Amino acid sequence: MSSRDMMKVKGWLAAIALMSAGSAMAQHQDVEVSVENGSLVIENGLQMLNGGILFEAEFGEFGEPFGTDDPGFEVDDGIFQAGEILAYQTLGNLRMWDGNAWVDAIDSPIQIAATDVLGNQTVWDGAGTFGMGLIDAADDEGGIHSHIEFEIQDSNGGTPMPGAFMIELALFGMAADQMTEVYGATGSMFVAFNFGLDEDVFEMAVDAALVPIPGAAIFMLSGLLSMFGLSRRKAA
Repeated sequence: MSSRDMMKVKGWLAAIALMSAGSAMAQHQDVEVSVENGSLVIENGLQMLNGGILFEAEFGEFGEPFGTDDPGFEVDDGIFQAGEILAYQTLGNLRMWDGNAWVDAIDSPIQIAATDVLGNQTVWDGAGTFGMGLIDAADDEGGIHSHIEFEIQDSNGGTPMPGAFMIELALFGMAADQMTEVYGATGSMFVAFNFGLDEDVFEMAVDAALVPIPGAAIFMLSGLLSMFGLSRRKAA
């Protein structure tokens, strides 16, 4: 096998491995944001059936039973101008896993609140209330690495029931005046939160929202690995 063919095989292997990683890739990933043609784009996450990008988070880590600061948000140095702000807007209703599908949490008292960098709060619930918040401003190098706080709540004042819940949002960029939009919004991104479910059950819920891995990709991976192994034996 030529070095050129070997490079192709390695590229195919990397692409298929990326597809095969499944929902495990999404766990504890920060959202990586860049700019293309004047709008923000999300560079990572998992592709969903509806065309959105999915990330995972889990309430109850680090001594916060109802809170989490995952996922974080990253903009590499030089992408923003110093002082420009990464912001978000809420989209759609809070969704919940009913054991078979993701459904709107219309009759549920559960809501998820986000507290932005200024201490302002936005809420996702079954009514789909619109809101926006600021994640952070770019430093002198034009980069951002920041986390905001998410919290699961029961609007009736009780303890939230365990479950899997999903919010939808979009990211956009603002000038330092906090009024002028300088970068257009991303497409929809989603965060699936686990609150007290067994990890296997939660991952089943997450997998139901993702684009399935084609069976042909698995066979291709197996074939490429076999071909790569054969070539190594011949070269020995």
